[in-house]
Amino acid sequence: ASAVLILNSVKTPITVITGSASGIYSSESLSCDEYKIRGLDEAYSAKVTVYGSRRDVGTSQNLADVRIYDSLGIDVTFLFEIEFEYGELTVNPAKLVIRSDSAERRYNGEGLEKKTYSIVEGEICDDETISAVFSGSQTRIGRSDNVFHAEIYRIGSDGSRNLINENYILEYQYGYLKVTP
Repeated sequence: ASAVLILNSVKTPITVITGSASGIYSSESLSCDEYKIRGLDEAYSAKVTVYGSRRDVGTSQNLADVRIYDSLGIDVTFLFEIEFEYGELTVNPAKLVIRSDSAERRYNGEGLEKKTYSIVEGEICDDETISAVFSGSQTRIGRSDNVFHAEIYRIGSDGSRNLINENYILEYQYGYLKVTP
């Protein structure tokens, strides 16, 4: 009869509140294992597993799971009506400054190109690669910017390439292409 009484009784409301965190994009996933429990009597203990995680730029909930135990260590989670107030995990883009190299030569009627670059501020993660597409060329006597744009890819364990430019604030510095008489 007592089991029926417990099943028919009103569940005690508690709220699990997970923490929030923010950071700059990197090779490490962002997480926050902080939490609070509102409404849980001292006679009970809780095991909270916060498992929210985020690597790429954006915001997501900091998810969690909870189990409630009585003083004898018996799982009594079923006695509680559990609400969650999830914190947020926010990853902001990292700044990456990329500069194209310069080149100079005497006029010979052929287009001058220089398809190399360097990262002058910031860095990409170990599992990423940059593909630079150059459009700069100088054929006539004069000078122009060595224009290019970059595409940053994360390389999957299967060798796949996933474009992830949104994880970076890309700033370009253009070298020059100069043809002299």
